[in-house]
Parts: sequence; C-alpha cells; structure tokens
Amino acid sequence: MSQHSFKYSLSLFFIFGAVQLIHGQSIIDTFTMPSQPPGGTDYLTVTGALGSSGSFVQSGVDAIGGTRVYYAQKTNSDPAAVQLGITQTQEFRQVLNPIVAGRSKLLYGYSSVSNSSLDNNDYITGQTFSSLNLDESSSGALRVDYALGGNISTGQVTVTLISGTGGSQQIANAVLPIFSGQQSLLFSLPTFLANNPTINFSDIDQVVVSLDNVTQGVNAALDNILFTAVPEPSSLIMLGSASMICLSGWYFNRKQRNRRRS
Repeated sequence: MSQHSFKYSLSLFFIFGAVQLIHGQSIIDTFTMPSQPPGGTDYLTVTGALGSSGSFVQSGVDAIGGTRVYYAQKTNSDPAAVQLGITQTQEFRQVLNPIVAGRSKLLYGYSSVSNSSLDNNDYITGQTFSSLNLDESSSGALRVDYALGGNISTGQVTVTLISGTGGSQQIANAVLPIFSGQQSLLFSLPTFLANNPTINFSDIDQVVVSLDNVTQGVNAALDNILFTAVPEPSSLIMLGSASMICLSGWYFNRKQRNRRRS
C-alpha cells in the first residue's frame, strides 16, 4: 500500500470515529408520526376560564415508548382556546391565537395523567407510569429544537427528568430561555445534577418537556427531542484534520491520474 493510500484509509477511519461520537443519540420524539395533512392537526383544544386545562394521550406514534401525552393550560382569561398539535412539516405546535396565553407539556413514560397534578407541575401524584428505563449515563445533553414566532417574543423551555420510578423517584429540572426565531437548545446533564445530585442517568423513566411563559398570542413549535453525546473539541479537531487528509489524498490521486494520461 502506498503512503498516500495509507493516509487516505487512516483518514476515513478517523472520520468514521468522529462522526460516531458526534451523532450518538437516543431519540425521544421527532413527531414524524402520525403523518400530517396540509395545515397539520390539532389534537388538544383547551377552552374556558383562566386556569382551565386538559390532556390527550396519543398512541401509535414514533415517540419513545409508543405514547405521546399532550397537556395544556390557559394562563389568561381571553376566550380563545389553547391548541396543541402537529404541523404539516411534522413539528409539535402550540397555538395561542389571537391573544390567548397558555402553557403546554409533552410527557413521555406515562400511560395516563392527572390534569390537576400537572396544573401544579406535579409529575408523580395521580399519574400512571409506563417507564422508559433509559440508560443515558454516557450522554452529554438533551437537545430540543424550537421555533418561536412574533417580534421580540420570549418564553422558556423546561426539561424534567425522573429516575427510579417504582422505587425512590428522583426529579431534576433544567430551564433555558427561548427567543423569536429558530434555534437548538442543549440541556447539559451536569445542569440536571446541579438541580438534584441524586438523579440517576442510568435509569431515566420519565421525560417531560414544558413550554412556559410564551408571549400571549404567539405560536411556538418544538421538534427533535433527543439525548445526544455532545462532541468534545478534540472530536471536532479530529474530524476536521481527517477531512483535510482525505481531501489532499483525493487531490494527489487525481493529479497522478492526469499525469499518466498526458
């Protein structure tokens, strides 16, 4: 094997290793099922007075565990409804038209829920569990993609992890702000540890993603909820270096072929 062929093969090995480090992930929900018609579908509509709430358990979906639970609550007295569903581009949506205010939750690892408990952010009392039993001890963060409409709109996303269901349950939260536009959020696992040092990442049984304090009348979307191994800088350097070696090898081989033809 020539020196250049060896470098080319070695670079492919490093690229494969770096890509594996970057893309290792456990998917919670990507909202690709059920497939949506034009305009999307609203699966939960909450009307009524300030504080009214509701939930909907959706089965046969691509979410982990096969069940996705929607919860919504009105947080002002506007007569319009808070609506939750999936867009035609397969994203979770929270609709607050025209000037209603509300909050929502997506729950995983549950087969049924108590609305009155969720009104108080209580994920234990009155809930029926279908534990996920995820080992995320080698993950680095939980990622959530979001889109938020309106000018200078704001809100926040809270992720809640629960371990030890069936025994000594431990709950940990992490919160990040959201702003107008589209972005990916990374909730690092050390942030959950700071909130509750006894959370057990090798036995994550429930995951809750909450959308709170969004500007009234502003619609929001969430997508691609997953645990991911956050790439270390060394992994990115390895990927970049290997790519340069691969490119230089390709250029050298092409140059040699052109010389033989001339």
